[in-house]
Amino acid sequence: MSRRVCYLQGPSALLNPLLDQGLIEAAYADDAEAARSEWGGQFRQDVTQYLDDATIDRALCPGERSRPRLLYHEHVGFVDPAGGVAGGDEMTVAVAHSEVGGRVIVDQLLAIPPPFDTEVAVASCALLLKSFGITSAKSDRYAGLWPAQSFQRQGITLIASDLDKAAIYRECAPLFVSGLVTLIDDTRLEVQLRGLERTPKAGGKPDSIDHAPGRGAHDDRINAVAGAILAAAKRPWLGRSAEGQGRGQHLCSADSDPFELDEKRNRNVHEPQVIRDGWGRIYRPGDL
Repeated sequence: MSRRVCYLQGPSALLNPLLDQGLIEAAYADDAEAARSEWGGQFRQDVTQYLDDATIDRALCPGERSRPRLLYHEHVGFVDPAGGVAGGDEMTVAVAHSEVGGRVIVDQLLAIPPPFDTEVAVASCALLLKSFGITSAKSDRYAGLWPAQSFQRQGITLIASDLDKAAIYRECAPLFVSGLVTLIDDTRLEVQLRGLERTPKAGGKPDSIDHAPGRGAHDDRINAVAGAILAAAKRPWLGRSAEGQGRGQHLCSADSDPFELDEKRNRNVHEPQVIRDGWGRIYRPGDL
């Protein structure tokens, strides 16, 4: 005797009105695709685009290929190392900073195509980081110790990220969805971002996010940019960010202004020498 089974499909709030609606709305804001399955009662598709085109379009900034170092802002960097083998990934480094209101701005993206000498490529990446006052940056976990050792020789401390790239993408998604990300104009970066795919995993595990399989598919530029975006987002700007409007402060920075030491050095160089006599009186060369 066969048994008939009845399946009931519907959103969680309809089936259980006592659920916290604010919690559900927050889940949709963070990750709409996962929330539709978790709270909306919808079946997951096998593969979906990481971010929809409208969300990506909102983050683009045509014509802005790079941005300069800004006073009163703390810039952060993220490196995606590569081995330099012909046909392999590019060596990439991205720089970003946070603005008032939680907005994250991507400032620079350097991508060195293979083949290349790794030490020369590391030197170029380190030079870019130093130009933004960055002496410590995070990186993708790649090839063991050699990236950290190579960057250390160039005066940059490289720290392997605690998160893999899929986790970085997942944490960046709410920033994109909320319209808080401003990218630079880079065609390959845009192609790689649009090419990221989300694949659900069984057992309630987090989705896998990666570039589409196939020859010539790369994600090195978006890896570095996403890492820099997340690093900058964790240093929210607390002060006024308009130029010339007083100092602000970052939650995670040691000083309220990353350029304060530079300004002190300039004052020491340009201020006239001060001399004290035996009575403690101050005079300057030429007064006597």
